[in-house]
Amino acid sequence: EKQPIEYFKEGNFNKMPVMIGHTRDEIKLYTMLIPGTSLWSKWSVNWLLKKLLGEYYEEVMSMYSYSDYRRPSHLLFAVCDEAFISRGVDAAEALSRYVPVYLYRFDWDETKFPRKMGAFHSLDVPFVFGHFTLDSDIAKLLANKKIVKKAKPLSRQIMTYYTNFAKNGDPNGEGLIYWPAYTPEKKQRIIFDTPISVKSISEDEFKKYSYFSQFYIMGMKLEKKE
Repeated sequence: EKQPIEYFKEGNFNKMPVMIGHTRDEIKLYTMLIPGTSLWSKWSVNWLLKKLLGEYYEEVMSMYSYSDYRRPSHLLFAVCDEAFISRGVDAAEALSRYVPVYLYRFDWDETKFPRKMGAFHSLDVPFVFGHFTLDSDIAKLLANKKIVKKAKPLSRQIMTYYTNFAKNGDPNGEGLIYWPAYTPEKKQRIIFDTPISVKSISEDEFKKYSYFSQFYIMGMKLEKKE
């Protein structure tokens, strides 16, 4: 049975503009459920990665260095993040050959725990809908009225991009930083942060995304595509 990405690469889909995005630190929210990750040694991380990556462990580790991360566990999180994010980048590469694609990365992380939580999975959702409430326990843990006030200008800009896209198939409009369509040549994406910027995916990032796009991710384990 074909996966959607295969139809995208063939151009066999309903042709219309597409918006694709992800947060910078997709996996950090889930690491909160695992105690003591900041204390993990390189040996512990290597052991876990060997379990997850199996025969692909050496190939994956050739793209990473512990010297690039504050703690050994952060290398593990980076591997998981880039494997996760590779799905969207692979789709952007395929779809952009047929239709306009607008790719974003959400980097805003000004919660009470910016280092611990980062720009975690789903943090962009309240910004898209402009819905900031401190009613829930998780909201009270992460934010307060001052943080919500600081978040609202970025939220208004994001909502405008989304509204323009829904109306016109193009997120751009008056008063907004220009959001270029993604192309395989320039690989540009908008960065939702304070301030908003536009950056190309680096060669190193794209190498990792391309590698992981070869695989299905089944229960956090890699399974090579046929």
